[in-house]
Amino acid sequence: MRRYQSCGRPTRLVRVRSGGTAFLYHQVRHIMAILFLVGTALEHPSIISSLLNVNPEKLASPLFTMEGDPLLEVVDRKPEYQMANGLPLILWDCAYADADVQWRTTPDGEASEEKRGSGSDLYDQLHSIYDRSIIHTVLDAHFLAAAAVFHPRAPVYFPRSQIQIALPSVIQVPLGGGSSHRNGNYKPLLRRKRLDSIENVNARWRAGKGERKQERRQLDAAEDDIDE
Repeated sequence: MRRYQSCGRPTRLVRVRSGGTAFLYHQVRHIMAILFLVGTALEHPSIISSLLNVNPEKLASPLFTMEGDPLLEVVDRKPEYQMANGLPLILWDCAYADADVQWRTTPDGEASEEKRGSGSDLYDQLHSIYDRSIIHTVLDAHFLAAAAVFHPRAPVYFPRSQIQIALPSVIQVPLGGGSSHRNGNYKPLLRRKRLDSIENVNARWRAGKGERKQERRQLDAAEDDIDE
């Protein structure tokens, strides 16, 4: 976690590193959305274990619960919520087993020095972006300080565990990346409407887009046979 000073108040940046053999579509952004709800104390930390408790044969499972916590509810379908902002998300590194990939490189001498470059071009480009970002940050901080003279900062409602201020009827739930979701009368995740089961979603895909995709494959295969 890093702290930055902006207009007299500290700004905290937290880096979260996620690793795995594969990721589902928007998986990391969904994970971060739940962590924001827990971090603001709008949801109890046990919500994470509840969302992972998908086995209907283990109703009210005590899995991962701490002493005094309520038993976990089975969540066989995803509740509705808005995923986190994608601005900070970066795919930083990919690794492959040696047996899965055969790397092909250009032998020394085949590529001219002009084409290869000295390696400093990338650094110079990134340093230029870094310089511009600093300028934007300083200017934005100046504008924010000027606006604060006439428009004081609103009360801080999050995290709930550190203050006793009553929530207003409409709150801005943080989504990261400087964005938030306007929410009135916050409803806990487990009380929200659930999306369709994955079986129903897959069935609709197979009957719609999946069927059309299969038809195109068959048509392409038939055209290839005619060409041959």
